[in-house]
Amino acid sequence: MTIRRILVTIAAAGTAIAVALPAEALPAFSTTAKSATDPSGSMTQLWNLRTGNDGTFDRIVFDERVSASGYSVRYVSRVVYDASGQVVPLKGRYFLRVVINGAATTSSMPTVRTPGLPEVAQIRTAGEFERVVSYGIGLNRYRGFRVFRLTSPTRLVIDVLH
Repeated sequence: MTIRRILVTIAAAGTAIAVALPAEALPAFSTTAKSATDPSGSMTQLWNLRTGNDGTFDRIVFDERVSASGYSVRYVSRVVYDASGQVVPLKGRYFLRVVINGAATTSSMPTVRTPGLPEVAQIRTAGEFERVVSYGIGLNRYRGFRVFRLTSPTRLVIDVLH
């Protein structure tokens, strides 16, 4: 066998293996609380908040710098400010509380966003103290959601089903 033929055979085998490997599946939508611990222990910097709609779900993206953070996302009857315990004024009928551990925000991070999406009515900061940042998300309906991370760059993603 010539070197060229060996390389072609190896390349073809590698392609077949790569095609056969399944892509990592996204988590399922549900209404149960979701959480993950801080994987790095390093301080995360939240620098941007984006929203979008893909037709079947609304997406909220927290852009992170330095490292990934820990998080907790769950339905609550009302969102309160961390320091005062006063109710956070949020548009919507149902509410998700998002707590991001090991994090701080930058001055570019919005404190309120009203995206006009089918399910996400409003997102508002609920507190930032001792490396814990909190947000309230006002929803129009009680829907399943999922939370996961994306990398390169690091992002925390919350999808809310339509």
